Amino acid sequence: MPSSSPAPRLGRYTLLRSLGAGGMAELFLARADGIEGFAKLVALKRILPHKATNERFVRMLLNEARLVAGLDHPNIAQVHDIGLEQGEYFFAMEYVHGQDLARVLHRAPRHKLHLENALHIAVGLCAGLHCAHMARDNTGRPLDIVHRDVSPSNVLVSYQGAVKLVDFGVAKAATLVSETREGVIKGKYGYMSPEQCLGDQLDRKSDVFAVGILLWEMTVGRRLYMFKGELASLQRIVYVDAPRPSKFDPQYPAELEHIVMRALARDPAKRYQSAEQLQIDLEQLALDHRLAVSAISMAIEMKTLFRDHVEAWTAAERAGQSLGEHLATAGPPPPIDPDDYQTADGDPPEPFPAFVPPAAEQVRSAAAHAFDVETRPDVRPAPEDDTRATSPLGTAKVAVHVVPAVVERAAPPPVRTRPPTPMPPMPTGPPLTPQQLSRQLRRTPDSVRIRPSRVPAILVLVIVLAIAAGWLVLFQRP
Repeated sequence: MPSSSPAPRLGRYTLLRSLGAGGMAELFLARADGIEGFAKLVALKRILPHKATNERFVRMLLNEARLVAGLDHPNIAQVHDIGLEQGEYFFAMEYVHGQDLARVLHRAPRHKLHLENALHIAVGLCAGLHCAHMARDNTGRPLDIVHRDVSPSNVLVSYQGAVKLVDFGVAKAATLVSETREGVIKGKYGYMSPEQCLGDQLDRKSDVFAVGILLWEMTVGRRLYMFKGELASLQRIVYVDAPRPSKFDPQYPAELEHIVMRALARDPAKRYQSAEQLQIDLEQLALDHRLAVSAISMAIEMKTLFRDHVEAWTAAERAGQSLGEHLATAGPPPPIDPDDYQTADGDPPEPFPAFVPPAAEQVRSAAAHAFDVETRPDVRPAPEDDTRATSPLGTAKVAVHVVPAVVERAAPPPVRTRPPTPMPPMPTGPPLTPQQLSRQLRRTPDSVRIRPSRVPAILVLVIVLAIAAGWLVLFQRP
């Protein structure tokens, strides 16, 4: 029987399997080997082979390694080592045995998490971001780090309930040579702040806006900014306020809605001025509602959502396999469709519905939804034939069945509303580059421009003419 080929190595690391690749670098599950049987799993990041000689990519990789190496926080994946092997730069960082937030929400019932666990993730992100935002160099000078890519794929949740922020590859810092020219957009469409969409100068409040998007999606169960075309998503972020979560969940807690909407304020001056301020309000909310925000609660939900993964690892462990051996033989996870996850009840993602009068909206909500009375948190999934809905404060124990009925109600008086602000015309042809998107967004729609009113000028002219006529009549008398 032919012997299997040895696993490839990079320096003192054995590459076990690929974890994915992007436009600049690829990520591997690797094992650091040492003396006396020492072994440690790491995530190893290196530049793609055909781009290893690109000085710009090399500089970005080294910048990321140096930047994260100086950040010591439990909610940021740590960098352990950096190396150069046969002309290839790489660095090794903490491996998180778990899933990213995109896959967590993809598996979650109704694509949203229990409130206590959504708060646990948001609080962890705020804590890690605040550490990065407040970091200083060896001389005490502020680094002014802005992550710029806080999105579901860059938030890792371990099976033990730990929350880790990763991928500072496009982060901005005062001590690094900027890789972004003015007007160039960096980040993931749908998870950027208005100022980031426009290619403006960024500060920590841009990351706060991204956390607000994640918190909105984790508690509502829908994508907030997902439209056909990149420009359409960016236009919504720049020109239109985010919809209130209560439009999709009438039982959404008012206190949480206030926090989310403040984090999503389009004007940075009206937003939380730091991630720590947002974290304080979220922790106070959990305290007021006696929510069990902890790694234990998060771990229970993770092990429920990914029961197959946990049971496979448990069986491998009982068979004498190490975690590295088990993960090396596991196949790559199937890709998830971004258009599929985080949509409620199979409906198309449409987070900006037309205006509905409050009375009619209440009637439609009562006829279409059934809500349960919650008694205690419970992460067990409901049976498929159970039509109960999940309350923002947990899972109901007694299902309330709503019998459809005809509700007669006097027609509400007509409501005069301002017509919606039209968006700039959608471009046709090939996809726009980030520079073209930034320039297009800066072309404010004509209806948004403030035009001076002519009414005061006409009124003044009439008054002047009346006074002049009065004087003429007065002086013409004999």
